[in-house]
Amino acid sequence: MQKCDVLVIGGGPAGASLAYYLAKKNLRVVLAEKKKYIDRPVRCAEFVPANITGLFDFKISGINNQVRILETYCASSKKEKFRLFAQTAAPGFILDRDIFVNDIVSKYENLGGKLLKCKKAVAAKHDSGYFIVALRKSFSQNYSYIKTRIIAGADGPLSFTGKLISVGENAGACSTACSTNTAFMYAIQQNPAILPNQPYCHRVFFCPLYSMRVWVDFPQD
Repeated sequence: MQKCDVLVIGGGPAGASLAYYLAKKNLRVVLAEKKKYIDRPVRCAEFVPANITGLFDFKISGINNQVRILETYCASSKKEKFRLFAQTAAPGFILDRDIFVNDIVSKYENLGGKLLKCKKAVAAKHDSGYFIVALRKSFSQNYSYIKTRIIAGADGPLSFTGKLISVGENAGACSTACSTNTAFMYAIQQNPAILPNQPYCHRVFFCPLYSMRVWVDFPQD
């Protein structure tokens, strides 16, 4: 059984960043990601505010474009036409999240951090100051176990860690992961071609949709 100080569940931007900084503090860290390819497919918009650069002690990778204005379009139903809801000054960047996240993970591994791919947390129990977490290998019934002092959840809206926190220690074990989130937003984001004398603009279109969240990226050309 592998032992660590912190088990980070979820290898997206939040999980990868947390794992990196914990490893810099010389903690024993394991980063568990259920996918074979980290952060693919992308399940969130790639717009980030400009001050993201201040969160890291290295130059981030994967910046594709610069944004100065964010336009938000909304529709109350699928039949209604989109209307401009807001135009907001939003200095920031459009990231290639695949490059961005994998660069952070690479730096984390260079610090000695352990990365487990195709491993989904499916159960946990509390035992004498530690958590014993069961990880199931994707598309199989093979299990491995991690003994950790701390579980850090960065596993999205259907959060195993969120379920673990909500049921508390009295439940003993959590066999499934499910948050209380029921409504999500369907969105299409567009990065239009830059016109002369026009600031960079990022457009996002929203309409309500239940039990799904989709982002579609349109190429600039």
